Amino acid sequence: MSSSTDLVIPQGQLKKHEKVFNTVTKITCKLKEFPRYQDLKMNIELTIYAGCLLENLISKKYNIDKKELLITILKDVFDLNAEEVKLLDSQIDFLLLEHKIKKISNGTIFLKSVSNFFLKHFHF
Repeated sequence: MSSSTDLVIPQGQLKKHEKVFNTVTKITCKLKEFPRYQDLKMNIELTIYAGCLLENLISKKYNIDKKELLITILKDVFDLNAEEVKLLDSQIDFLLLEHKIKKISNGTIFLKSVSNFFLKHFHF
């Protein structure tokens, strides 16, 4: 049985807000799953990982400043001070310039899904 709250679906700005909040929560949880994740503070590979997650979870149609959102997520996860935020900002600029933070193509997603289907059902 579903409750009556499951029947009412957010619309417009509320839908956008819900999507962004859910994405922030997912990324935060993924980052905190790493053992001793606090030791990864300011780690460039973790920044790439979090940035790619964000890039793939939030569509352009939401018109969100993903860089600012990524800074907010990492700032909250690692409790960064103003100097660290400034360093993180320039780190993200560099990663974006070098195309290290990018969206996974639909073709790659499709191929991975088909591959997983066959591996799961036919035990190759």
